[in-house]
Amino acid sequence: MRHIVSVLVENKFGVLARISALFAACGLNINSLSVNETEDPTISQMTIVVNGEISILEQITKQLNKLVDVIKVINFKDKG
Repeated sequence: MRHIVSVLVENKFGVLARISALFAACGLNINSLSVNETEDPTISQMTIVVNGEISILEQITKQLNKLVDVIKVINFKDKG
């Protein structure tokens, strides 16, 4: 099942690498990745598209929320 994960993060060096490594460690390939600065230049929004089971995505969401540089995580299940 395809999932779209939106992650608000602090705009710091190495955050993208840590988050993408987390997906790789769980055996998920990132299909699409977009990172944009928000209106606040200290915060970026990452939009990540992955295929995987909901149980694995729930585990990744919990792990993402434990990272210091992560502000908020939202998982959208693709209906299409």
